[in-house]
Amino acid sequence: MCLYPELDNYDQSSMHYFLIINGEIAANVRILPKDLKYPEASIGRVMVVKKFRGNGYARQIMLKAIEYVVQEWNENQIRIQAQVHLAKFYSSLGFMQISNTYLEDEIPHIDMIWERK
Repeated sequence: MCLYPELDNYDQSSMHYFLIINGEIAANVRILPKDLKYPEASIGRVMVVKKFRGNGYARQIMLKAIEYVVQEWNENQIRIQAQVHLAKFYSSLGFMQISNTYLEDEIPHIDMIWERK
């Protein structure tokens, strides 16, 4: 968890999806168009509120984000920066590791890419 504002000026040009359950935000994701942060479209800031975890909401919101990138932007690739301990989860969605492990905010990460089949 990062305990400081993540101000990167990408929010204004990104799409934001929220999953709302009983009036509360349960999960969210940020979808960045290609050539904003990376040459590929990107998904980041994936978050599920602790009390809503274990219900498949991360998978649900990621699938919705992938669908948006493919259907609305007609993109064939999506890049993510994944925390290493979540690599198996992202692999199950079709993402493949494309980098060695590195530290981002003192948390081990890897870059992963998804390609439309």
